[in-house]
Amino acid sequence: MQILVVGAGAIGGAMAVKLSRIGQVTMLTRRSQVVDLLKEGISLTSLDGSVEECHPCVVTQLDDDKWDLVLLCVRAYDLEDTLASILPFVKEDTPIVALTNGVVVGEMTALAGDRGVCASVDFGVGASGDGKYYIKIDGGIKIGDTVGGTVASRVKDMISDAIEVEVVEDIVASTYSKLIINAIITYTAVVTGSTLRDIIANCREVLDQIIYEAYAVAKASGIEPASYRKIVFRVFCRRDIIGGMFRSCVWKYMTDNYGDRTSTTAERIASGMKSEVDYITGYVVSLGKKAGKPTPINEAILDMVKRVERGELTPSISNLTGLKSLM
Repeated sequence: MQILVVGAGAIGGAMAVKLSRIGQVTMLTRRSQVVDLLKEGISLTSLDGSVEECHPCVVTQLDDDKWDLVLLCVRAYDLEDTLASILPFVKEDTPIVALTNGVVVGEMTALAGDRGVCASVDFGVGASGDGKYYIKIDGGIKIGDTVGGTVASRVKDMISDAIEVEVVEDIVASTYSKLIINAIITYTAVVTGSTLRDIIANCREVLDQIIYEAYAVAKASGIEPASYRKIVFRVFCRRDIIGGMFRSCVWKYMTDNYGDRTSTTAERIASGMKSEVDYITGYVVSLGKKAGKPTPINEAILDMVKRVERGELTPSISNLTGLKSLM
């Protein structure tokens, strides 16, 4: 099986190694220096310390349409341009899977049609920049068709020997759940420069409000966010003793398991790269406006992330604690 993985970041590298178990993998990157970095092969280190290696073909452009499966492991803001550039080299019946942050069903439907599949990635990966990738959180992927059909089931049959795959009926609900988690972990870290442990200890009410707003927007838009790991959002958002007890358990779980994590997105912003906040927090704000649901905390964080990107705001925990006045 000929597999094309577009993107050589953390998710792209991990998927390339995993899928090399079942087929010949080619990695497509826009940067020629990446070809040199990866020419000796790539590796993936699991949580147990075991290392798996592979030697994919790494290219900067395509010249044929031999692919049986295409995976788009790119930033959400690059998805449309990337997809448009590779479509001439992809057969009409080849499944195209988007493994991006945020809800990109609309973009995939518009460009990939009924062969498009969206995925929610439930594992975490880091990269050292020299072809070495490492698992930070174990898990698999959830996939779903963008316009109905059976393409997602075909993809599962193709790759389930290499990675844990679950086909879900409502991929928007699954990707929205991951979006909420990204909003409370990634972008609060960007505006504070703090670990999740410190953010939970000092700004738990703000984190609660981020989720309350995102859940209310989803419900008003006909979306029932799926559970994500230990978080059942409909229970989290209950304003009674059961909801309060559940929230306490969630934040303890998050502190115990992810408390010392910092944000790689914050590091990328510091190096001059753009974030995907428009597809995470920005998506909640945009959907809220369409649904007539206010999202003051999410709007404020969206604005602060933009200011951090422009160098106009210094990350500080006070940026979040100051939002309590909006609640």
